[in-house]
Amino acid sequence: MLTAEQEGVIRRITALMSDAGMTMRDFTEAIGVHATTVTEWKKGRTRPSVDHVRCIAKLFNVSTDYIINGTDYKSSPASEIDVSPSHMLSVFSQLSHEHKLIVASFMVDCIRFINEETSEDASALSAEDEESVDDLLQDFHSKYGKSGAIKLTED
Repeated sequence: MLTAEQEGVIRRITALMSDAGMTMRDFTEAIGVHATTVTEWKKGRTRPSVDHVRCIAKLFNVSTDYIINGTDYKSSPASEIDVSPSHMLSVFSQLSHEHKLIVASFMVDCIRFINEETSEDASALSAEDEESVDDLLQDFHSKYGKSGAIKLTED
């Protein structure tokens, strides 16, 4: 039988998976466990290890405290976010089509804003940050097209 704490952890993980449009298979592959391990968590026979909680937090870009305690603050501190193009595309690819449209639209708006701000102050972005943005855009364009237009229907 699950304790209230275990129920909360499982409920939050399940909600994060649902929000990301992630299947159980995708989830178990992403965190490197077997489906039976997650089943054991759900039945209250075992609990996710600290390493598993950290991995889940990183996968969904939430704090470990959110997963364990259900704090209102879900986001990880900015310094903990992996902004490498490969990671960002990996996270993006796990989203549902509808969520991809939302994120892509927001990203385009943010990049336009950054470009406007940096045109006035060339020192606003470090060379490393500028290179990361360029890499992310290049990867995004290679995967989703250079037109900047987001398809509203799935292929």
